[in-house]
Amino acid sequence: MIPTDENERVLRSLAREFKGRVSQCDLFDANICTCRYEPDQPWKPIPIEGAPLSKRAHFTCRARKIKLFSNHTYINIRIEGSFEIRPFSINLKIRIGYRSAYASDIQSLHTKLPIFTEDGLLSEIHKRVLDRPELIALLNCAELQNGEGLVLSGGEIDIYLLKPEFDKARRVIEKAIDLADAEQISENKLDLTQLPAQFHPLIPMIRKWAVADDIDRGDLLESSSHRALKRLLAAVEPYLMSIDSYLDSFIEPSVADAAAALGCLAETAAEIRQKLSRFGPSK
Repeated sequence: MIPTDENERVLRSLAREFKGRVSQCDLFDANICTCRYEPDQPWKPIPIEGAPLSKRAHFTCRARKIKLFSNHTYINIRIEGSFEIRPFSINLKIRIGYRSAYASDIQSLHTKLPIFTEDGLLSEIHKRVLDRPELIALLNCAELQNGEGLVLSGGEIDIYLLKPEFDKARRVIEKAIDLADAEQISENKLDLTQLPAQFHPLIPMIRKWAVADDIDRGDLLESSSHRALKRLLAAVEPYLMSIDSYLDSFIEPSVADAAAALGCLAETAAEIRQKLSRFGPSK
């Protein structure tokens, strides 16, 4: 397939270098695409400013999961990890799921950049991250312009760049991984035995199928056989009402991560049911 724009060429070149996959997508990222919704079709966003991300690539670099998305204007670089960071952004307000208020500025090599947090304040954790030489190195490399930005949260580092050249995108990935490695917190293996005993038969399925990321979950379902999906749905479906009741009522903070994983499995089962319904009964 011949790339239709420079961003797609950069994305495909990076995927080729790291032996990644490239595919079509239709991702409406509110940070760069403003949409409206018709009352009778609330599931169908209609762009009014910007455009959805239409190409994606994913690969591994230095043991980090990397995701790239692009449209004709932006390349979005996402570095996955586990970080002790309340969401904040630099040079770009967050417009997905959080309030975003001006808090301060940070000086990079090239310019002073605004910082946005949920409450307009900088916590001690924010200050620690902002003082990291790895963050300054990333900002110096990215040379953020108007419309570009860096978003940091507990699960990923996001960089939005306007039509970067291949070499710049490659360097930004490396600097972002340096920051991710510096901020990574150790992850203890999730103790699913904390869940009520009635859900223990689901533990093996939770470990395989409870994927929180929508895109990763979609890839897993697409790569799984019709028979495997039917088998999982048959095993989980009898528990769905009990799972809903449990998630609506549980109050134990220590079980929150395990409960979230259980809810993730229920969401996967619901997506499988919808997916299988499009094909009708199997032969």
